[in-house]
Amino acid sequence: PRAGAVGMLRRHGLLLGALCAAGVASAATVEDAQGNPLYLYIIMPFISAFVGYITNWAALIMSFYPLEFWPCPIVTFEGQPFGFFGWQGIIPAKAAKMAATTVDLMQEKV
Repeated sequence: PRAGAVGMLRRHGLLLGALCAAGVASAATVEDAQGNPLYLYIIMPFISAFVGYITNWAALIMSFYPLEFWPCPIVTFEGQPFGFFGWQGIIPAKAAKMAATTVDLMQEKV
């Protein structure tokens, strides 16, 4: 099934691209009540999705990496992921505190 879908995209991709281009081109000539071209409203969700994807990716990367403080630990704050000149992932920076909290909770339950 996957090869069929890829093959279908290869066969019909040019047609799909032409239809999308024709739709955007026709939308470029259509305007809303304020005189703004319609294509701005068509591309807005795609741009928003791209920006959202990039910011979510950056947030995940910054949560876990780097494992050690980087680049130079001139001024650092204990248990915090930031310093004067550098950064450490939030999860690795707070690993000791999270482990202690987990152990305390497990000991209470047992």
